[in-house]
Amino acid sequence: MLRREGRITFTKTLRRHLAEYFDAVVLPRYWRFRIALPVDANGKLPIAAVKAAFQPRPDGVEVLSETRNGDDLSYELRVPKTLFHFEGHFPGLPILPGIVQVHWAMCLAAEHVVGVRAVESIDRLKFTAPVPPGAVLGLKLSHDAERRRMQFTYSFHDRVCSSGVIVYRDGA
Repeated sequence: MLRREGRITFTKTLRRHLAEYFDAVVLPRYWRFRIALPVDANGKLPIAAVKAAFQPRPDGVEVLSETRNGDDLSYELRVPKTLFHFEGHFPGLPILPGIVQVHWAMCLAAEHVVGVRAVESIDRLKFTAPVPPGAVLGLKLSHDAERRRMQFTYSFHDRVCSSGVIVYRDGA
C-alpha cells in the first residue's frame, strides 16, 4: 500500500486502524518507512542499529520513506529548513544546490548498488525547478546494471525539479 498509495495515505490508514485500539495521545506523530530493518549476522535487530536507521543522516536529508520495485527505488525526502547548504545560496531566496541533489542521489543509490560511487560520468543532468527549504521531494532511482547506470529524478509537487544519469565504472 505504501508503494501504491504513497506515504500520506498509508500513514492515515495506519493511524485510523491504530486509533481503534489506542488513545490519540499515544499514536505516532511522525512516521518513517524503511525497505528493511538492519539485522546482525544472527538475524537479530540490534537496538543501536535500529536507532541509527531512523536518525538524521550525516548528509542532512531526512528520509521519510523508501520503497523498492524491482530495480527501482523510490524515496520521499524532506529538505531541512536549517540545512547548512542554504547559506549563501542565495541570500533572501535560498534554494538547494544542484550538487547536493546529485550527492544525495549517489549516497542513497550506493546503499543498494555496490560501485555507484565509482563515478565515470554524470549524463543528461538537468535542473528544471528550484528546491526550497522544507520541501518534501520524491526521488526515483532506476538501476540498469548491464549498462552500469543509475538514473535519478527528483520531483516536488508532481513537477520534475532535477534529473540525471550516474554512470559508474566497470568492475566497481
